[in-house]
Amino acid sequence: MFLLILAFLIILAIDLPPLIREKNKHDLIIYGILFVIVCSVAILRNLEVPIPSILMLIGEAMTKMGLTY
Repeated sequence: MFLLILAFLIILAIDLPPLIREKNKHDLIIYGILFVIVCSVAILRNLEVPIPSILMLIGEAMTKMGLTY
C-alpha cells in the first residue's frame, strides 16, 4: 500500500508542475479528476474491495429505459 501511494505521489510530482506553470485550468481540472478516480480505484483494488463493473451498471440502466439490443 505504501509503494502504491508513493508511486502516485511521484507521478503527481512529475506531472503537476508543468500543468501549474502553463496556467491552463481546463487541463488541470481534467487531470485532477482523472487522477483522483484512478488513485481511488487503485487503492480499492489493493484493499481487495469488490468494484462493480461500469458496463453492468450501464446495461441495467439501458434495460430499465427499454433500450435493449
